[in-house]
Amino acid sequence: MLGFKMRGLGLVTVFAVLASIGLAGCGSGNGNGAIAVTIQSYPAATQSLVVALSAGPTLATSQTINNPAAGGTATASFTALLDGTYTVTVSAYNSAGGAGTLLATGTNATIGVAGGQTSQATVNLIVAVPLR
Repeated sequence: MLGFKMRGLGLVTVFAVLASIGLAGCGSGNGNGAIAVTIQSYPAATQSLVVALSAGPTLATSQTINNPAAGGTATASFTALLDGTYTVTVSAYNSAGGAGTLLATGTNATIGVAGGQTSQATVNLIVAVPLR
């Protein structure tokens, strides 16, 4: 009976080691992933776009695009991202540097990033309605 328990324990140990080796390639990733963001439908009065990338509740990084083409399409690229799932949020403002009045906002949730790959995200903005 003792021999059986030892073999069972040995198998558990082997499976635990194999599982940890398999998980070593998962998780935080290697930091080589990227997201290319296309921003559409922002108001012509937009003087800056703030593009924020969040991993869960945590802001991972952001970029400000000053003077985007009037009523056109803008792009932002984020590189050296760890593997995982991100949310892209874009806000349009009537002043440079992400200042002034919020004109429009939009979100594209659940963008997956895997090492060495570039994921694409498109965000269409919705005009902000001021509260009265």
